[in-house]
Amino acid sequence: MPRSRKVVSLQTRHNTKAETEARRREETMVALPSDQLVSPPSYLKGKEARREWRRVVPLLEQIGVFGNLDKSNLAAYCYNYGEWVELIRKRSALSITEPEDFKILQAIDKQIKVHEDQFRRFGSACGMDPSGRLKAAAKQTQTEQETIEARFGAI
Repeated sequence: MPRSRKVVSLQTRHNTKAETEARRREETMVALPSDQLVSPPSYLKGKEARREWRRVVPLLEQIGVFGNLDKSNLAAYCYNYGEWVELIRKRSALSITEPEDFKILQAIDKQIKVHEDQFRRFGSACGMDPSGRLKAAAKQTQTEQETIEARFGAI
């Protein structure tokens, strides 16, 4: 199985100018619109999940590597984030007085961990982790440098 392709700005291989230009054209061809991400999907339930959707989408659009195909990953991220917040609230409201309460506490802690792992995984898939943002920044920096060179020539 072949390795996944890297964005041109992240490649360490020394491509020819023609190869680099062809890859850049390919990258612009797969840029996606994000018009379906304006509001949370109807199937996304929960106040916290919908609030997180509204908070995150504008931030992801600023990065510029996010589009309609990422909708399901974002919905899964928001769902798991919302469930995680609700479980944290439930856990903090729990008063432990009986030994059976510890079993409930352990079950809640286990679910918290599951949802936390899930929303981090889906968030990473959407570029919400530092490495994803740095990759996007490297791409934007490369584009800015090319614009400057095209306007003023190589300095």
